[in-house]
Amino acid sequence: EYFAIPPFPSSSKFDLPFITDQTFEITIQMIQEASLQNNLCIVGGSLFRQRQDGLYYNSCPVFDKGHLLAFQDKIHVTSKEHSWGLNSGVLSGLQVFNVDGINVSVVICADILFPITIAALRDQNADLLFIPLTSPLRKSDLTQKYRDCLFVARAFDTNVYVIKTGSVGKTASGVNIAGRSLIAGPHGVMLKAESETEEEILTIDLNIPKLEEMDLYPQLFGHYYNLNTNLFLNLRTLNTLDYVGIVFDV
Repeated sequence: EYFAIPPFPSSSKFDLPFITDQTFEITIQMIQEASLQNNLCIVGGSLFRQRQDGLYYNSCPVFDKGHLLAFQDKIHVTSKEHSWGLNSGVLSGLQVFNVDGINVSVVICADILFPITIAALRDQNADLLFIPLTSPLRKSDLTQKYRDCLFVARAFDTNVYVIKTGSVGKTASGVNIAGRSLIAGPHGVMLKAESETEEEILTIDLNIPKLEEMDLYPQLFGHYYNLNTNLFLNLRTLNTLDYVGIVFDV
């Protein structure tokens, strides 16, 4: 999340239009060229994007073999992001894109904290769920290993593979962040980064047909098949969701 945003003094006024102008085009070009030259799909973290309506969003670009498939906007924007001038995405804007027969989806950072967001993706038969995010680094963190359960729970409830892609180093405002990248399936954590502070590449073979096999048993997996969607029809049409402004770590 925000991997392409340059450092800025925390005491200075945050200039969202200027930073977007300086980073958007060059970052998109870099990701597109890498996708084309390597003949692969790249889920490009996230960056600031100005849409045609003039509003700004925290968006993740997805390229497949050099072709732009979509931008996915963050749904649950934090209070800090709102203060920068970023807008919340909408549940109806959640997308699933087909890449070589696999249904790929993206949510950004805090979006994973809200089960209804992931339920909306499960309605579209997602197989893989990518989650670019940032998370603060702490010297002492007694709950970190238990928070991995959050990603397993989302994978279990919606019958998808969850790919959490964290950042290391510092944010643009100088906050130390922890990687904590992992890959989880409905049956648990499958692979996890060894270091919170060093860059790593995680590689794994995922059995997509296994997900389809588990789809035969909705009583055990894919709990949202039994979701009473009438309860959430109004939520799905809201531009934003109102919730208590608590800061979560993922």
